[in-house]
Amino acid sequence: RLLHRLGIADQLRQCAVRPVAMIMRRWEDGTILSKQPLGDVCEETFGAPYYHFYRPDLLAVLAAGLPAGIVQLGHRCVAITQDEDRAVARFETGITARADVLIGADGIHSTVREQLFGPESPRFSGSIAYRGLVPAERLVHLQMERTMTAWLGPAQHFVHYYVGAAGRFVNFVGVVPAKDWHSESWSATGEVADALAAFADWGSQVREIIGAVDVTNRWGLYDREPLAHWSVGRVTLLGDAAHA
Repeated sequence: RLLHRLGIADQLRQCAVRPVAMIMRRWEDGTILSKQPLGDVCEETFGAPYYHFYRPDLLAVLAAGLPAGIVQLGHRCVAITQDEDRAVARFETGITARADVLIGADGIHSTVREQLFGPESPRFSGSIAYRGLVPAERLVHLQMERTMTAWLGPAQHFVHYYVGAAGRFVNFVGVVPAKDWHSESWSATGEVADALAAFADWGSQVREIIGAVDVTNRWGLYDREPLAHWSVGRVTLLGDAAHA
């Protein structure tokens, strides 16, 4: 609804996937445990669609809706300051930006968060996630519906769904236990063989999805202590910077 209020409903529709349902399956054989309708039912019930997006597509639509020159890429924030009148962000390029309000939406390794509340030591959760993006044409033989599907098993789970215009990719995330992990990253490369081994006893569809990917990322899941508040003066946090 909020994105539609910005006047970009048509552009979103062109690059979105509208899943027909959310399905939970048993890990061994794919038995359906629950099914929640989405699609038309979601729009009729809530007055807005439930969409899946390929993140680059969504960002491109949002950026295109702004005047030229507003979005500036390649600027990593290294410091912030503020006084009674202004907030200032300093970037590693040497450029500074001044504004009435500064929003630190700079992710899980937020510079803004550390400057506001000091350094912290996140705790490894005991789980890692294998993530991958498979061209949908490689999985046509599986005849998968456009659903959000979660396979649930002992101490781990596997989720897959279509993203991209016309559902051109299948995105998957497989969460498994791990003893330790030293790289808190969204982009650390993993081995497809390791992901397959982690789900070796699972349903054949899970294994075929993993096996069709070219590269997988291996991502450690960390917990942080919740903050009592997200704002200090003219600066606030948003997204993973606030509540990873």
